[in-house]
Amino acid sequence: MRRAPFALFGLALCLLSASGAMAQAVQRRLDEARALVGRKDYDAAIESLRQARDGAGGEDKAKVDNALGWTLFNSGDAVGAQQQLEQAQRQAAPSADADLKTRIANNLGVVLFSQGQLDQARAQFEGPASNGSDLAMRYLRLIDEQMQANKVNALISEGIYARRALKFDAAVDAYSKALEMSPRNARALEYRGYANLRLGHLDAALADLRMSREIDPANLNTVINLLKVHCKAGDMRQAQQVANDAQALLTESRDLVRSDRELRDICGDRLARLLP
Repeated sequence: MRRAPFALFGLALCLLSASGAMAQAVQRRLDEARALVGRKDYDAAIESLRQARDGAGGEDKAKVDNALGWTLFNSGDAVGAQQQLEQAQRQAAPSADADLKTRIANNLGVVLFSQGQLDQARAQFEGPASNGSDLAMRYLRLIDEQMQANKVNALISEGIYARRALKFDAAVDAYSKALEMSPRNARALEYRGYANLRLGHLDAALADLRMSREIDPANLNTVINLLKVHCKAGDMRQAQQVANDAQALLTESRDLVRSDRELRDICGDRLARLLP
């Protein structure tokens, strides 16, 4: 899961000042918790907020619950944070404080996003409480990106499954669908290139593998598959060019390259002249 840029939001997102109706003792606890969070002393901050909650009521209790949920999240307890923020949302429901509701919804959305609960996070950021805030818009874009990445990875996995079953046509189809969504995905290009090699579609394999290498020049498998394609096509000049360009990579992984049985079978005696 992609990490969210939490540092951008700061403590202002969560540790709200108490309203005039909040008892001074509760306000002191909130101020104390804010300082403790600033020093990353989360255990002490959580204890202070729990004590503040005991003296709060109504809307003020929702504010403390929100602060407590965000502090739990920063301490690494995402599950506890979700539970606390959901409680804060229930507490704030009767309130007329739109800003409080926005802060709770945004905090809860961030926590849900961090746990990969993308649909639930989207519901928070698209809901009326978030009110089209900049943070909500930013996270909605992140959710769209993550959901697309998940679909691409699922299609790549489908292609790998087909490839292992030696169903290379099906593998090419799955990788092609992934590439429709993510045209410069180096993994999908490499895998489709290999599947096309196995199908004997050497021109298509070469195009995929060249693009994959351009995007990710450190991928050894792409270099090995390029050598296979050129050897199979009988184009040893291009094979030698690939080997020369990737000399450092091939030298670093010499034993692994030489152990590739398919590479040895395709290139035969010519392989010795290609490898450093």
